[in-house]
Amino acid sequence: MSLAEAALRECLSLGADDAVLITDRAFGGADTLATSYTIASAIRHIQRTMNREFQIIFCGKQAIDGDTAQVGPQIAEELGMAQTTYACELSVDQAAQKAIVKREHENGYEIVEVPLPLLVTATAELNEPRQPSLWSSIYAKRYTITHITLRDMPHIDESRIGLNGSPTRVRKVYQPPLRGKVEMLSSVDEGAKKILELAYNIKPEKFSHLLVPSEELVEEPVDTNDEGVDVKDPVQRAATVESVSSSEFKVLAAVKGEEGSKGGDR
Repeated sequence: MSLAEAALRECLSLGADDAVLITDRAFGGADTLATSYTIASAIRHIQRTMNREFQIIFCGKQAIDGDTAQVGPQIAEELGMAQTTYACELSVDQAAQKAIVKREHENGYEIVEVPLPLLVTATAELNEPRQPSLWSSIYAKRYTITHITLRDMPHIDESRIGLNGSPTRVRKVYQPPLRGKVEMLSSVDEGAKKILELAYNIKPEKFSHLLVPSEELVEEPVDTNDEGVDVKDPVQRAATVESVSSSEFKVLAAVKGEEGSKGGDR
C-alpha cells in the first residue's frame, strides 16, 4: 500500500465517506502550478460524475516538502471560486450562502466573510480530529479506493500536467551550511543584554543610551564613624589614624582576635 493510500484510509477511519486517488505516471514531476491544475481537473471530473458542485473544498495549509502553500489557492483560481487561507475557525450560513472565517496570519487574526462555493486552507487549530472507532477502522481497511488517471479525464490539457507542464524545475535540494556557532544563554536578562550589545555594534548611535557599562562604578553610601569623621575625606582620615596610638591599636587588634576565635569556636 502506498503512502497516499494509507493517508486516504486514515481519512476514511476519521469520518470521510469516500476517497479518490489521482494517480498516473503522466502527473509525475509536476510543480505547484501543474499539480493544482491536475487536482482541479479531477474535481471537475468528480463533480460531473456526481452531478453536483461542491460548496466547500478543504485543503491543507501547505505541503511538508516544498512548503510553498501555493496549491490550495491555485486550485481555487482554476475553479473560479472564492478562497480563504490559514483558517482556524469556520462557520457557514447556508441560507445566506456565505461563510465567516477566522484566519491566522503573522500579525494576529483576521475575520472575513466570503461567499459559497469556497475553498479553505486549514491550520491545525481549525479542528481536532476524532478518535477512529473500531467499525470505522474496519470500514477504512476494507474500502476500495477509486483511482482517477489521465484516461479518465479526456478534457484535460496534457500540456499543463506533469514535468512538461511545469514552468519551474527543482535543480537541487540541499541543506545549507551552518553559519557561525550557536551560543546558549542561561537567562532572559542575559539574552536581552546580548541583543542590545549586537544592536549597539550595528548602530551604536541608536542604542548607546540603552547599554549600561558592565563595570560601572556603583556609588556606595557615605560611611561615617561615631565621631562624625568622613572616612572619604583624606585629611580627616589621616588625622583620625594619627590620633590612635600604637598601643591602643594593638589592644584593639587583640580584642578583635579574641572575638574571632570565640566566633570560630561557636
